[in-house]
Amino acid sequence: MTRRVFLLALGCLGIRPRASDAMTEVKHGPNPAWTTPVTGEFSARVVGHYTPTPDLAAAGVTESAFSSDRPVKRRAELLALRTAFVDWWIAVYVAQEATRSEAIAQWQGLIDHLRETAVTTGTGGALGTGGSGGAGADGGVGGNSSSTARLAPCSPGMWPRSR
Repeated sequence: MTRRVFLLALGCLGIRPRASDAMTEVKHGPNPAWTTPVTGEFSARVVGHYTPTPDLAAAGVTESAFSSDRPVKRRAELLALRTAFVDWWIAVYVAQEATRSEAIAQWQGLIDHLRETAVTTGTGGALGTGGSGGAGADGGVGGNSSSTARLAPCSPGMWPRSR
């Protein structure tokens, strides 16, 4: 029985799968060949910059677009984007002469930090303190969003002092 048929059968029985049961087909590159037809598009543009402060980079989402207006669908879109980004990030991190375990440890450090730190939403961005702006109601990114956050520190010597 295929996964799609199985999930449809569960739905007919009134059994709703956990959110973790949703799946994302991840393919990278300019023209991915999906195994199933796709519709709609949702996206986020992430940019990063060096700063003159040792061990501090500046990064954020500068553009985003949802396909749906419904919060439940937007959460699903965000989960798909998260999965694609983490998959890409780990592959690229490993390609920089790191191990998969080291890459995963970087994510685990961030997750541990998020669990230990108060998270602010709306104003100040998703992490850190202060600032104004943040994500707009339509999912767009506020024009004056800023926050100060030293996320889970990178491994010692991870950030070069200069380019």
